[in-house]
Amino acid sequence: MKVSNTIMRDFSDEFEYRTSHSSGPGGQHVNKTESRVEARFAIESSKLLTELEKNRLIKRLNSAKINPILIVTSQEARSQLSNKEKCNEKLNLMIARMLHVPKKRLATKPTRQSKLNRADSKRIQAIKKQSRRRPEI
Repeated sequence: MKVSNTIMRDFSDEFEYRTSHSSGPGGQHVNKTESRVEARFAIESSKLLTELEKNRLIKRLNSAKINPILIVTSQEARSQLSNKEKCNEKLNLMIARMLHVPKKRLATKPTRQSKLNRADSKRIQAIKKQSRRRPEI
């Protein structure tokens, strides 16, 4: 889904971060550093979103929670800082996609030429099938 027509806002000031031990490569280093980052965004307490946007996000979450929270984690990199940046990127993109309002589709009618083309193709198909029939005696 494209979000290029909307301006990407930065909500990272409102994110809450938690760190923990990461799995994956790193050897002994992974056992003593908390490089896994979890970013949380509380929709209801956001000061950057309007009430309409908050309702839109909550509706898109399909959640019956009292205090809906978006959660994203990252543990790909070995450093906490780069994982934090990846979380910011993921969460900002997720919010932008959820706030995107798709354009309404305008119903159109077939043109006269397209109707004629359809009738011609049906006629040709009917002739083709008639020619395959066994002749009547």
